[in-house]
Amino acid sequence: MICAEDVEHIQHIISPSEQLAPTEYLKRHNGLAKIIHQKLAEVAELIEEKSPYYMYTPANVMENDNFRLYWNRNVLTKKTILLTDLI
Repeated sequence: MICAEDVEHIQHIISPSEQLAPTEYLKRHNGLAKIIHQKLAEVAELIEEKSPYYMYTPANVMENDNFRLYWNRNVLTKKTILLTDLI
């Protein structure tokens, strides 16, 4: 057990974990986002060669005359969503 709770039941195992959220969930999210980013960059002709997804490192901003693609950029909204709201 990572969180050291006494009771371990299925709901506990499959629910978001405060211990894992800042690290493992972010790694999983970024891994998927990198695949999507690379595909978008490919379709928008922002990259010439496709690399294996696990080796792809997105640039913060990629652009040409038709597209601008961002990576890891904050989006301003009317409501602030804290990480603790997701857990």
